[in-house]
Amino acid sequence: MGLLSALSVAAVTALCYGFVRLVQVRRLGRDLPQPPHSFWFGHLRLLGELAKAYPHNTYIHHFLISIARDYDFPDIFYLDLWPFSKPTLVVCNHELVAQMTTERNFAKDSEVEKYLRPFLGKHSIISVNGPQWKALHAIFAPAFSPAYIRSMADGMVDEVLLIHNRLTQMAKSGETFSATELNINMTFNVIGRAIFNSPFHNEEGESTTAIFRKGLDYAFKSGLDRIQKLRYVTRTRSIVRKIDQYIEGKVTQRFDELKNEDQSVIKKSKSVMDLVLRQRLDTPGGIAGDREFMNVATSNIKSFLVAGHETTAFTLGFAYMLLSKNPEVLGKVREEHDRVFDPDFQRTVEMIRTNPEKLYDLHYTTGIIKETLRLFPIGSVARTATKDLPFFYKGKELPIDGFMILVCNLAMHYNPEIFPAPTEFQPERYTTQEIPKDAWRPFERGYRRCIGQDLAMMEMRVVLLLVLRTFDFETVGANPYKNPAAKYTDLDTVYGDLVFQRMALTARPKGGQDMKVSFASGQV
Repeated sequence: MGLLSALSVAAVTALCYGFVRLVQVRRLGRDLPQPPHSFWFGHLRLLGELAKAYPHNTYIHHFLISIARDYDFPDIFYLDLWPFSKPTLVVCNHELVAQMTTERNFAKDSEVEKYLRPFLGKHSIISVNGPQWKALHAIFAPAFSPAYIRSMADGMVDEVLLIHNRLTQMAKSGETFSATELNINMTFNVIGRAIFNSPFHNEEGESTTAIFRKGLDYAFKSGLDRIQKLRYVTRTRSIVRKIDQYIEGKVTQRFDELKNEDQSVIKKSKSVMDLVLRQRLDTPGGIAGDREFMNVATSNIKSFLVAGHETTAFTLGFAYMLLSKNPEVLGKVREEHDRVFDPDFQRTVEMIRTNPEKLYDLHYTTGIIKETLRLFPIGSVARTATKDLPFFYKGKELPIDGFMILVCNLAMHYNPEIFPAPTEFQPERYTTQEIPKDAWRPFERGYRRCIGQDLAMMEMRVVLLLVLRTFDFETVGANPYKNPAAKYTDLDTVYGDLVFQRMALTARPKGGQDMKVSFASGQV
């Protein structure tokens, strides 16, 4: 057989296999609720049409809630995105989500690792499952205990005072600034304290933050952009090497310090790095040459750096945006701050340092944070269905073995039966309304709830307490739509494109959350 004939046979075989696979995939969800489906394109064409109604690179959960509302799927629907993704069941009902996150523990889907592994490695607590996850969770949980988080309040105040000084300068100059960048430098330092027991130095922190975030972007693009995959993979690896060397240097230095520490001092330390190293202090040879240990350590330190800075930074920016258009809410939260703490700024600072437990008395402030996270959740959850853990709907087991189950938090957060007037900014709803415990889930719930949730909430309370009493925020770049782009929200008629988060490893704000700031009345 000649070369041409062999190539022809190979091509025909490949086409036949591809067609058979196409038929198999297109038949998978035939018994499930789903929007109009194409044999050749599945639901890819539908997503393409939806994308035209939104700004470029909009995060997928905006598309998912639109499908749920447009086609009246209040609970579940099937999406066929082959060959770009595996068969997917989208869940929009909080009781069904509880079935796989609280009542049982469905594994994180392999798609999660696909996007995270290039940057975080294969040992991340975010993406691993089973015994490996349980072991890592047991090691790191003490670093995020309520008592240890309260002990971090003093350091949080130091970081927020730096932000307060910067805002004071910008209030005087009237300049436009990026709330995202301002907040990220602060939150990176706070999570640095939790991990390393010390903040990044100002210059070092900004430099490390920039490199770190660039690596995150490249890692995400390497998993999404098939055309330029090699380019982004190469860039990701280069940055990851730099970050890993930096972290390994800190780990080695701290290990040498701990070997000379008194045991009572070592046991009191709850920083992430010390908790990791404590396991190895009595090991002959220590950590020298132990590549597996170092890979686990760097993978999880990077994981906490990722999870510990983005959600908090973005949520604060969205809170400023919402408060800029809701002066009555701003008035109420300022009243709470004066009542629970003190009208005097310096007195409030000292009260946080000496009695951080009072931060838990800021119920309206907590409502602002929760309401911001409800309107702008930072991401979605992807789990895997297996024969060992079947998924039931209306009393029947669904034939979805091997499917990715994608939780659409946005669909629950904008459900008027759970959150009446869902597009209204109502911080009081968390103290005056009965909200099902599984319906509000920006940090997820159940076995895999975010281990750093309490740290993030505490940090945001401190920021809002010290910042809102002094400054008024003005959102820059909000160009309101004349008519809503989607059925589920009319917030775009107030904030324009800014309400539609963009696609990245998490749902990121569009632009840099640009703001101007001025002194509040009586604060000049």
